[in-house]
This record gives sequence, C-alpha cells and structure tokens, in this order.
Amino acid sequence: MKISINNISRYYNKKLAIDNFSWEIDFNKNNVFALIGPNGAGKTTILKVISGIYYFKSGNINQDLSSKDYPIWARDNISFLQAGDRGIRFRNSVYDNVRYYGALKGINPQKTIDLYNRYSNILSMEEFKNRNVGDLSTGEVKKASLLCCLCSDSKIIILDEPSEGLDIDSKIKLQKIIGKISEETNTKFIISTHDLDFISDLADNYTFISKGKNTYQYSSRMNIEEIKQKFLEVNSLI
Repeated sequence: MKISINNISRYYNKKLAIDNFSWEIDFNKNNVFALIGPNGAGKTTILKVISGIYYFKSGNINQDLSSKDYPIWARDNISFLQAGDRGIRFRNSVYDNVRYYGALKGINPQKTIDLYNRYSNILSMEEFKNRNVGDLSTGEVKKASLLCCLCSDSKIIILDEPSEGLDIDSKIKLQKIIGKISEETNTKFIISTHDLDFISDLADNYTFISKGKNTYQYSSRMNIEEIKQKFLEVNSLI
C-alpha cells in the first residue's frame, strides 16, 4: 500500500499554507511514518489533505489499492485523530463512542464488537467500557479515541500531536501501544508531532516539514540526537 503526494499546494485566505509539498508514503517498507515540524509548519493541513478532509489548489494525491477517487478511498480507509480531545463524545461511554464511529464508517455492528474485544484488550481498556469519556483522565481519553479509530477497521490511522497534554508515564504507555499495534496488526500509522522525544523510539520513517515545505525524508529509524539535529537544521534554513 502506497500513497503518493505530488506537488500539493493549499491556501488559507490567500496565505500559502502548503507549498509544493511532495511525500512518498510507502507502507510496504515502513509501518509508522513521522511528520515532524514546529507549530504552524503545515502538519495538520497536509494530514487533512491525506485524510480526504481538505481539497487543495494544485498538485495531486493517489494510492495504489483501488480505482476510486482518492478522497473517497481516504474516507473509507483512513481515520484521523485530531490533536487534543476533539471528536470524541464526552457524555457518552467509551463503548457507545466505539459503536458510533463504527457506524459512521459503515462497519458491520458485529465486526465493530469483534474489533472492540480485540483492541480494548491491547489498550487495557476493558474496565472503561461503560465509563463516560468525561470521567476519564487525559491519557485514558487518548486511548479511548485511539480505540474508536481502531474499531473503525481503518487501514491507516493518522495521529495529530498524540502526546499533547500527556505526562511522561502516559507518553511511554502510548508509545508502547502504538508500537505493539503496528507490529502485531496490519494497521499503519502517520504521526505528526513536534515532540521529538516521543517520536524517536516509535517511527521508522521521518519527514520534516517547515513553512509548508517537505525539507527532508529519511526512510529508517533515527535516534533522538539525529532527529534534533535535523529539526534544527531544516528550521534554520527556511
């Protein structure tokens, strides 16, 4: 499975947000792709383009699995987990949220239940099944949101700043969960972040973005010092 992004540009009120951005995302070679850049670099915008949420001014994006138009394919196969706690229903239970998002994706109810039984165990969320999301901690809300994505049977899950608001212990747990899922299932991840420590032990492909431009891509694991050095380098050049 491969997604090819070619020379994408997008504007916000005549301001260029994504500037001739190209990115080869080959899930046949890597499981966890990192999109690294400072706040305002254009990470969320390009992720929403990949998710089929945003259209763009110029360029094209395609995938190699079907003949469907890309936005239609993306909405069927990608789940986008926004930064913070937006998107999940706080007055509903974890299980009700799972069923709701499964229905939005058009998943057979029994399949949603089967996926819930599988992934709630991996995420250690069984005891939270009937708890309202509003009663959970920040880390637990993140896990509940991820659980909803997983139970939507998406091939690709996009996480936008997943470590935002988490303490060190919760970050480490989330790292391990994402790593375990990527290794033991067919689910692939694209993760945007400016939290270099969080992503250094997790991704196996790194792309750096600055001011809407793809400045560097490395298709193997980088250690924390290499990531920090490249982050400083690309953000001083542009």
